Amino acid sequence: MQFILIIIVLSLFFSFLRLIDDPNRLFNFFLIAVFICNIIPDGSGIRLTNSSPLINSQKLFSVLLLGALLFTKFKKRSQFDKSIYILLVILISSRFVSAFNSSNLYTSILYWLNAVLTIYLYYFAIVILIDSEIKMNRVIKVLFFTGILVALSNYFEFITAINLAHIFPNVSNELDFWIYEKVSGVNRVFGLKADPVVTSYYLTFVFPLGLYLYHYEKKKKWLFYTILIVIASILNFTRASMVSIIVMVFIYLFVVSSNRKVKIIFSIALLILIFTIDNPVKQLFIDTLTTFTSNTTSGFDYTRTLGLFDALPSMIDKIPFWGIGTGSLVRPDLIIDYYNKIGFLYSSASVRTELPFIITTLLDGGYIESLSFLFLLLVVITKSLSLVFGSINRKKEIGSYLLMIFIGYFICLTFNGIFDIFSIIYLMIGILNMQLILKKIQHDNTILKCL
Repeated sequence: MQFILIIIVLSLFFSFLRLIDDPNRLFNFFLIAVFICNIIPDGSGIRLTNSSPLINSQKLFSVLLLGALLFTKFKKRSQFDKSIYILLVILISSRFVSAFNSSNLYTSILYWLNAVLTIYLYYFAIVILIDSEIKMNRVIKVLFFTGILVALSNYFEFITAINLAHIFPNVSNELDFWIYEKVSGVNRVFGLKADPVVTSYYLTFVFPLGLYLYHYEKKKKWLFYTILIVIASILNFTRASMVSIIVMVFIYLFVVSSNRKVKIIFSIALLILIFTIDNPVKQLFIDTLTTFTSNTTSGFDYTRTLGLFDALPSMIDKIPFWGIGTGSLVRPDLIIDYYNKIGFLYSSASVRTELPFIITTLLDGGYIESLSFLFLLLVVITKSLSLVFGSINRKKEIGSYLLMIFIGYFICLTFNGIFDIFSIIYLMIGILNMQLILKKIQHDNTILKCL
């Protein structure tokens, strides 16, 4: 084992020297890291050993990328959109401070480091490495290709009942709870991500990129892959994802596209699907309304939905200013200890999945973290909207599809609270940053020409 670790360290060292020597080589390594880290299961990654949960392929790629970026000639701060940069720094800093309020400092610091290396790192990497539309489109294609592979794994599992995530070494123990179940009479797939909800959300955030590539390159294959991804997401049977897809498609039809016939046909087809045809998707939403009415769900050890929201005032009233500690909601023992203090017996899963993300962020990291995250989300939505309405050709403007992704992300986080794991969102924020800076440069050049 020691010999293997020595080989790994030496390999990383020489790889690091080669990366910082050539900007193009570093950019290509970044693309590889994006591909690998978005394909493997989020919860574990490809571990070197079962006893080393933090030493996995995600961390190795991330640490090497971070080291190379630190020694790369850093761009001026003017290359960062000021409001996004400040809010993100406040968010990261507040999570770090919150860790010291946790009952388990070691766990909270590790969770913070994990987030910095696997989530926020990609925003800074995009800003530093991408300076042209060509490079941006290469990143988008890599991301979309990961979405195609995740979608294909959904189809494979739907047909064979075999989850492909089990092929990754040293992760099978964590995936024992991944069962092949039925929802509204139809087989539900779990996919390559941590669970069916995470898989469907990932596909939801990826599919608008296919529409962008379709209009940018005018190749029908991108449209075919987009439809493939949307259907694969539906196979995960996740309500928030379905709602997000519908809203995102409406944004595309009524804000981005100018085809009136398609708008009318889609609207009529959707109404028929919702109100007339009996189908598993419709039945899933009916079951949800029944759950709200009865306020109970069999098979779980906690009361869901309305009962959980009734407990919110007591939860919020008793949390410290910095929350109960960064990463506490991922540790069942820490969250149960917190519940015991306030007199509630909900399981850790309930507060993580049934409350909006802004509420779980408030419980976990406190007021500054939750507010900075909320403002960050509102700022990126507003700025992407400004790109859309400032564009002559909205179909070819990446801002149109970023708007769809950020709105979909906002909807998903309104329904669920466990999804501070998507590096893809911070990649998209980095691309938004690049577009905003380019627009500012073009505006400044126009003013100079006029003078």
